[in-house]
Amino acid sequence: MARDIKSTPVIRGKDAVSFYKKLEENKYKKVDKDTLLRIKQSVEFFKDFAIAESNII
Repeated sequence: MARDIKSTPVIRGKDAVSFYKKLEENKYKKVDKDTLLRIKQSVEFFKDFAIAESNII
């Protein structure tokens, strides 16, 4: 049986300021090609895994 999903807490004060500052700093930052390739490979791996698992049932 699945557990309930907890609600995400609201950030306030210095944490909120820090979050939005980092968000603005990284808004237009691009991911390097090696990282992007690793992400795409991971997605493909998990897609294949999900398909394989669904075929077992």
